[in-house]
Amino acid sequence: MNHVPWLSAVALGGTLLTAVAASDTPQLERGRAIAASSCFLCHGLQGETASPLYPRLAGQNARYLEKQLRDFREGRRTGGGMEAQAAKLSDTDIEAVAAYFSRQRSEPFAPSDPKLVEWGRILFETGKLAAGVPGCASCHGTDARGAEALPRLAGQQPQYVIEQLKNFRRPWRRSGSEAMHDIAGKLSDAEITALAEYLGQLP
Repeated sequence: MNHVPWLSAVALGGTLLTAVAASDTPQLERGRAIAASSCFLCHGLQGETASPLYPRLAGQNARYLEKQLRDFREGRRTGGGMEAQAAKLSDTDIEAVAAYFSRQRSEPFAPSDPKLVEWGRILFETGKLAAGVPGCASCHGTDARGAEALPRLAGQQPQYVIEQLKNFRRPWRRSGSEAMHDIAGKLSDAEITALAEYLGQLP
């Protein structure tokens, strides 16, 4: 009899976990359906794109994905034909597909040059102080996994990171903080490549 309260607590905990999982299922199923119909050609069904032209969405922060999709839909961000795709999505659709991709898992990329990775690590952690560039870790976290409003950079396609950092130098990448425009403008192409190599190999 002494074990009954403990067993009841375990049973209740299991019931609650099952209920939480069940409540997530319809949204995740809807997100997967949207990915299968609209996203998979570029990003892959599970957010594991095979092309360096497109971002890896697997494991990306859901709130960040939601913001980017809304920015594409409403014209605050342009590029890659995403405007037309996002225009088809309701707020509920955006929340569902963002939740779905955020739950997917991915493997880091193999680094192409250990020296570049080390240079990128230093830039990520400490920045470029002489130019007034803070370390990326100060916003994106020491593990580069970002936060609700900030993107996960760990494990991202290196070539995509390079392209986006270069785009922040240009006026058409308006979706993002002013700080990113300033930072990207102070990084050389070689430094951007080093950062991308470092980020790509992070788990």
